[in-house]
Amino acid sequence: MILLYNFRSSPAQNAPPEPPFLKYISVEAGTGNILLYWDQSPSPDIIGYIIYKKNEFIQGYEAVDTVDKTTLFYRDVTAHADFFPVSYLLSSFDTDSISKFTREHTSNYLTVNFDPCFGDIYLSWTGYKGWEDQLVSYAIYGREGEGPYQLLDSVPADILADTLTQVLPNENYCFVVRAWHANGWVSHSNRQCITAAMPPPPDYISVDEASVTGNNQVFLRFSIDNTSQLQHYLLLRGTAPGHCSDTIMEWETYTEAELTYTDVPEDSLKAPLYYRLAVLNACGRIVRQSLPASIMVPEGNHNNFDITLYWNPCLSYDTLEKYTIYRQTGSSAEEVVAELSPRDTSWTENIESLQYMDGNNGIYCYRIEATGRNHPQWSERNSLSAMICINAGQQVYLPNAFTPNQDGQNDFFMPVFSFAPRKYSLIIRNRWGTIVFESHDYLQAWDGKDKKGSPVQQGVYNYFLYAETPQGVRIRKKGYVTVISK
Repeated sequence: MILLYNFRSSPAQNAPPEPPFLKYISVEAGTGNILLYWDQSPSPDIIGYIIYKKNEFIQGYEAVDTVDKTTLFYRDVTAHADFFPVSYLLSSFDTDSISKFTREHTSNYLTVNFDPCFGDIYLSWTGYKGWEDQLVSYAIYGREGEGPYQLLDSVPADILADTLTQVLPNENYCFVVRAWHANGWVSHSNRQCITAAMPPPPDYISVDEASVTGNNQVFLRFSIDNTSQLQHYLLLRGTAPGHCSDTIMEWETYTEAELTYTDVPEDSLKAPLYYRLAVLNACGRIVRQSLPASIMVPEGNHNNFDITLYWNPCLSYDTLEKYTIYRQTGSSAEEVVAELSPRDTSWTENIESLQYMDGNNGIYCYRIEATGRNHPQWSERNSLSAMICINAGQQVYLPNAFTPNQDGQNDFFMPVFSFAPRKYSLIIRNRWGTIVFESHDYLQAWDGKDKKGSPVQQGVYNYFLYAETPQGVRIRKKGYVTVISK
């Protein structure tokens, strides 16, 4: 209610009263009303206070209301501060005159804009005016949907903008900015709400398979949430998980739930490759992509009868269950030789016993299979590595001593091959040149007895070995072996 007073005029008026101290104004949440708070005038004879307002539709200030001297708070229900900043002044009055004006205070007006291309919300505000150098900072509060307001950021007093990135599609967001005074006073801006209106990306883009097939081809399979309105996909390739930047295929409109593609890299697969399937929004910006579909390219070496494999980790799956190692030698069928934990990226096999395999040519070929579980069905997904073949060469090992005492330890003498000999002959003679053992079966070992079945004497014996590899390479070896009797 506006209180009207008629001020007496006389030739000798008293000095005008002192104005009150306007501490701050604040926008009442959700109403657009302005709340004013002040300290009383130090003049004892005042009658009340006059509230003045100015906005973009008012030329200069106009008095909007008066209140009695006991009132130190006012709510302006006609402020409409949700639409523009509003400025206020106060003065005090007595029966004779009106005080000077207080310092002008202007509400902080917040605006919010949404960028559907980048999924960002941009906030800017006019700033609170009236505190001058006592304005310390701004605190930005926001809420998602119907959730509680939370502090999102705090910026210095000279910063009048902020950005909220990677918001959820079609979710409603509300914001308010609080200005902080050095004395702890808080002034609220208007509340602004906005809906992040943009088509949501697919809920998932999952790697099902990333396998190396014949002729150095890479077969890729992905599962897609095809209920999304976004249907523009890119297949990206790179040499590191975080640097898949080369576009090798584009689908402008893809609506199926499964996508397959076979890549034929220009260079042979001597190093790992990584692929990501990405979906674009209407602005051509990537808004979601798969995990890196990683191509395993194992490496290996051999040392005597030990072959060691090592490989880059498979990154294709949300949960990697295991690695399975397959081996093929010569004409034998491929077989599983090991199952390893997902933490393992190396493995060693001793091939000494593999000499007994039919068709062994000394070349050992391996493939690694990664088994994982992936969103959304959590079913098993498998990817095969490139194949690596290691030529162990014509490795032949002959011990230089043995103890044929039938104690179950080192009782026999026989060559150890990295291949299955096509032809074979082993002759052992004593120091007088007499043949004590002869065999044409590479699986037959010498038990330390002569041809009559009697144990030979302890001492040094010489041997002559002839073997022919499956490829027709002839190997001849001669040397000495010591028989030790215990």
